[in-house]
Amino acid sequence: MDESRFRRDFLGQWINSPDPGHAVRLARSDAANASTRLLGAPIWKALDAEVEAEFNSMIGPLSEDPAALGPVLLLLTKVLVDGIDPQPLKNWLGSFEANEKSLRLLQRFVEQLGGSSDATSILRALYGFRSSGGVAHLTSPRSRERAASALEISDMSNTEAFTSVATRVTECLNIITSLISGRLAESTE
Repeated sequence: MDESRFRRDFLGQWINSPDPGHAVRLARSDAANASTRLLGAPIWKALDAEVEAEFNSMIGPLSEDPAALGPVLLLLTKVLVDGIDPQPLKNWLGSFEANEKSLRLLQRFVEQLGGSSDATSILRALYGFRSSGGVAHLTSPRSRERAASALEISDMSNTEAFTSVATRVTECLNIITSLISGRLAESTE
């Protein structure tokens, strides 16, 4: 029994259950709003109606079926990696390679704001899992295990894996929001 259920059922306290999916949605919204204030446009593209509906109703896997975790991780990758809009980042950075990928642009943006180079590593690991973990492409069991290890979800249940990834993605987005807010505060002083 998780702590929040114990507190509700036995202690009679009003408390919400942890909702990692909601935390990711809130953190993405906060980061997009902060980036709009700094860059004039959000870092993430608006989602099409179908993906937005999936994202807004995203919950973790409901079973330990091997196929249950992949779709939610694919959705997170679509929304948080594929959904990066490179143009505001390019405008901010000023210089960039002709074929520099949006995830690298985001990493450079975070570094310019004073963040560490590994602040966005969860997004890179998520992208790697999508590409090499058998979620979006056929792959070998060995490749899937390497991708799971890079995402730090090896030997976890589906629920634990989702919670771990969602928590680290939320932390990444909160770091981005904090760095942007710090830069905005500096510019108003």
